[in-house]
Amino acid sequence: MKVNRQFEKQGPLWVPHYDVDTPCKRYERYRERQRRPKVAPAVIQSNVGTAVFATSSTLAFGSNTTTGNAIVAIFISTGNVVEVSVTDLANGTYALDHAETTKCITVWSKLNITGATTPTITFNLNAGGDSGVMIIVEISGLKTSSAFDKSVDNSQFTTNTYTSTATATLSQAVEILIGIHVDRANLNTTFTPTNSFQLIRSGNTPSGNPGTGEAQYLVVASTTPVASTGGVSVASTTIVSTEVTYEGAPAGGPNYIVLEESGLVGLNVGKQTSNVDVF
Repeated sequence: MKVNRQFEKQGPLWVPHYDVDTPCKRYERYRERQRRPKVAPAVIQSNVGTAVFATSSTLAFGSNTTTGNAIVAIFISTGNVVEVSVTDLANGTYALDHAETTKCITVWSKLNITGATTPTITFNLNAGGDSGVMIIVEISGLKTSSAFDKSVDNSQFTTNTYTSTATATLSQAVEILIGIHVDRANLNTTFTPTNSFQLIRSGNTPSGNPGTGEAQYLVVASTTPVASTGGVSVASTTIVSTEVTYEGAPAGGPNYIVLEESGLVGLNVGKQTSNVDVF
């Protein structure tokens, strides 16, 4: 049996008290974390740029990022491109979350970033040099690890509408869905999202390899998947679509300070305690 010491707020003073930790209490703490609501993810800022037949290209945000947020980096090409890596100096190497089946779209992310900087994101491309649209998005409210959930790809031909089709059932109720679409035939295509999606950014690929790419998003509060859809201003011979989803983080639960004397954490729900949450 383990004994933990906590500090309880009583008026202006912090008064120590002791709590006996048991398997039942540890289970209750686990259940409490599971019951906590999820934080709704939000798009904080974004930017778009063009990679012009280079082995690497860079893109930066317009404002400082916030520690604990996530960055999603998207590369869109009319050819078949898979970047070697995506990096920034403040946060290191990004994880490849998804490569679309024809390799027109790749999605990378960095979770739980170091903020208070305006990072320059580097897209390292194939040795021969590649071109395409780069989109970067800062998102708040994501899990700080293992946030990537589902993905789906789709190709459409001779059409003026687009759809990613729906993913499999989402793993949790609160997620952000990001749809990425590329018109492989036309420059300056205007994408008009439907299904309640909102446009993040759109841009042209270089004129030597013409096309238009865009990203759009939707925050959901249900595990029911929603396809990323919309229409284009000019009918296209080929539109390639991808949707990726990321899980929202748990909201904060009971807050307390713990001086851990046993390697276990005691929890006294309902006591007035500090604003520090160790979970």
